[in-house]
Amino acid sequence: MPVDNGRSLYYIVSTMKIRFLRAAAVLLAAVSIAGSTAAFAGCGDWIEDWLQNDSSQTPGEDNPGEDNPGEGTGGGEDNPGEGTGGGEDNPGEDTGGGEDNPGEGTDGDEEDPGEEPPEEMPSMPDAPVIADFTAGQSGDFHASHGWTNGGMFNCVWSGTSAVLADGLLSLTVSKGDDKYYGAEYRTYGRGYTFGYYGACMKAAKCSGVVSSLFTYTGPSDGTRWDEIDIEFLGKDTTKVQFNYYVDGVGGHEYLYDLGFDASEEFHEYGFLWQRDRITWYVDGEAVYTVQSDNLPVTDSRIMMNAWNSIGVDHWTGPLDESSLPATAQYKWVRYMAV
Repeated sequence: MPVDNGRSLYYIVSTMKIRFLRAAAVLLAAVSIAGSTAAFAGCGDWIEDWLQNDSSQTPGEDNPGEDNPGEGTGGGEDNPGEGTGGGEDNPGEDTGGGEDNPGEGTDGDEEDPGEEPPEEMPSMPDAPVIADFTAGQSGDFHASHGWTNGGMFNCVWSGTSAVLADGLLSLTVSKGDDKYYGAEYRTYGRGYTFGYYGACMKAAKCSGVVSSLFTYTGPSDGTRWDEIDIEFLGKDTTKVQFNYYVDGVGGHEYLYDLGFDASEEFHEYGFLWQRDRITWYVDGEAVYTVQSDNLPVTDSRIMMNAWNSIGVDHWTGPLDESSLPATAQYKWVRYMAV
């Protein structure tokens, strides 16, 4: 059958025009979305679904502020040894264990024996942002200052090492004249319970330095020591370590291979804490679950810190002073009780 070249040319031109207009519309929509989600870049495309949530929501206890100076500050003279790592009153506390917890600090390549993960892992809840650092909002959080955990924590918490500026929370480990300084951000309230916890962050890259997101409560709060951890060992930030403590007993480390370097770009890391299981997530994807009838149950604080170690080189690696200062950065934290 003969071909009408004039009509064929008209058809081709018309088709190309339609395709061009469609492509332009898609591009304009993408630019619009990107502009509205710039603060959340690098933490997953699904982040747009909950942008409309009220970021001012602060669950847990009321913020005591200046009327309750001892609360949640992690020590000082009236409250030594609070939080991550303990002190004389709380040896071996928190992330990394120590002599009182020899199971801590292993490479964690295998699941804890006896803990059978369920066949299906739960989907990540749609939790609201409770501290939006991109907007300069710290929510229920404040910096620890002027004390040390002791033990494997070879630094003094310094409020000047925890900086909220330019749309980021930066927690930095540095060396002074005669000591090291670390940084910690924690909630005033200890009323955070079963639910989803997540943060958009970049890990600190330096052997001997640990950066983290975790929940914690312990003896200085008048409770048993319960804790759930997300930890990055600065010696290899292509992996993340998951762990938990029940009444001071840890040894549940699991090392997950991310497939990317957590110190280079922002990603969301989180966990869903339920009564009978804990599920950890990376960028919205469930990557590891433990199921047990012996898990943390005590209401806790939400905490983040960056610190340098001593005496646990087998776990954290020796401190590389040439890489200091080393900084972990956070864009936001979110939480929802379930």
